[in-house]
Amino acid sequence: MFQRLVIVAVGTVFFLFSVAGIALEPIGAKIMYAVILVLSAVWTHQGARIGLVIGPDGIVERSMGRPHRVGWADIAEVAVASPPNPGPGVSMIVLRLRDGRAIQLRGTARYGKNSAEDIERRLNAFRSAATGPTA
Repeated sequence: MFQRLVIVAVGTVFFLFSVAGIALEPIGAKIMYAVILVLSAVWTHQGARIGLVIGPDGIVERSMGRPHRVGWADIAEVAVASPPNPGPGVSMIVLRLRDGRAIQLRGTARYGKNSAEDIERRLNAFRSAATGPTA
């Protein structure tokens, strides 16, 4: 939540500065400010959509890049892991897929295993509701 708020705030500030720059500067600067305006609008839109979306069809993790979609039927296991990349003491959800791949849901990274385990319980409940208890 905090990350989303910071990204939207920064994007809005750049957007407002760009609008002011377009109104005040010569033509070369207007073009540059127009480019910054478009980039800040895209940045703000993407930043506002960051997060994990859980639905009847599966999970969508939205980041600043493209979203990652995983159907419930493709998930073999939902687990808590402590990968080395984010740093020591960080736990996050890892989806182990039926084809052997593992997907780290970086949006679930938490300092503290209890919080990540709570997310794991909720995801497993959604998964059971969508696919049945034997999945």
